[in-house]
Amino acid sequence: MGRTLSLLARLPRLETDGVTHRRDCECVRCDAGFRPTERERVEARRRISDKRAREQAARDVARREERDS
Repeated sequence: MGRTLSLLARLPRLETDGVTHRRDCECVRCDAGFRPTERERVEARRRISDKRAREQAARDVARREERDS
């Protein structure tokens, strides 16, 4: 039998944003040199923090409305 190394053998390791590959990621894409740039990392961190802030604000509004009714 031949060698059967699946591309799924080394899945990407992701940052907390769930999209950006970590610096120590060894997936096929990153091994080929397609790692995220520092600017992409900063933008991803900003997007995730904005998303969390919007979710928190929505929870706060829902609690306030529930308390007022």
